Amino acid sequence: MVKREYFSFSAEKAQFDKAFTALIAKLARLERAKIIPTENVMQYSHGVKWVAVSSDSSDEESQMSTHTTAALINMQDVREHNLEALPALLRDIVGKMNDSLQKTIYQTQSESCEKSGNTISAKDYETSADAFLATMKKIEFGVDKEGKVSRPEFHVSPETFDKFQKEAEAQGQNFKNKVEKVIEEKSKAALEREKLRRARFKTQ
Repeated sequence: MVKREYFSFSAEKAQFDKAFTALIAKLARLERAKIIPTENVMQYSHGVKWVAVSSDSSDEESQMSTHTTAALINMQDVREHNLEALPALLRDIVGKMNDSLQKTIYQTQSESCEKSGNTISAKDYETSADAFLATMKKIEFGVDKEGKVSRPEFHVSPETFDKFQKEAEAQGQNFKNKVEKVIEEKSKAALEREKLRRARFKTQ
């Protein structure tokens, strides 16, 4: 004997879940694109690990990490047909997913830099401006798909940025000249590396 379920709307529920999940995925991709260019994103349909080959030809096995996000919707909003509750739920879910992604990115970068020894401690310098200049000297610039030099991004708190800006301005034009010189040298080196990289490929 089949038990009847009234007001369950099974088919409609399945369609809603599918559409809602697809919208979450779309919004999450848009947020992720603000951090990681879409052309640098890869998707895996199976597997739990992969092997990464570093520039020094060494192999390192990496494991996939699981991200989980929990969000709640007030039952009273459902009873009262409060449609604004759905966008609020979406923002909550996507926001938490994005926060988790950013945390993982910063953690991964930090671990990579610590492992390679390519780190700078602000405590070793008189000002944050001096630490910034030392950091610039340790970084290699990249080249994008259009052949243009891609400069690095610096992510700091508003307080740290304000402190750096004041200390950099206090050093005057001499500091700016030093930074511009490093940028020029790093840009030339990046273009030369890209030239050598392209030379390894056969062209017709």
